Amino acid sequence: MSTKDSGAVAASKQICSLGYGSVSVASDADLLLRRLVEIHGIDSTRHYWWESLATSRFVRYSTSGNDWTEQIAVFLADMGDPIFLAITDDEPPPWPVLRIEHGSEVATLLSEMHFFEYFVFSQDCARVFFDTHDNVLISSP
Repeated sequence: MSTKDSGAVAASKQICSLGYGSVSVASDADLLLRRLVEIHGIDSTRHYWWESLATSRFVRYSTSGNDWTEQIAVFLADMGDPIFLAITDDEPPPWPVLRIEHGSEVATLLSEMHFFEYFVFSQDCARVFFDTHDNVLISSP
């Protein structure tokens, strides 16, 4: 599948059109994703990268209440700014990656969208969390 036909690309375009001035397409996405793979021991040939994290923590969240928002805020607080959002939407790579200058906007931005799978990582690639189709957040380290 080419990225121009993917749901992930459509979601990234929709996010960019929401009017957040702090969101842009990451021009160095390939380099960032390679660093993420190296740092976290990810097998980049796998469809679900979280399955091959060298170390990970799992947090199940409820779709009712504030579980998701609160847990996202905890992860983002440790990442600093800017952060990067890779939109996977249950598709194989390549994935669009967005640079978000203010990580605190991520939960609000994502709540304006229909659900899709994604992962968020810090600029130094030391921290990452994945939101899966099973309502589980998986983070490393």
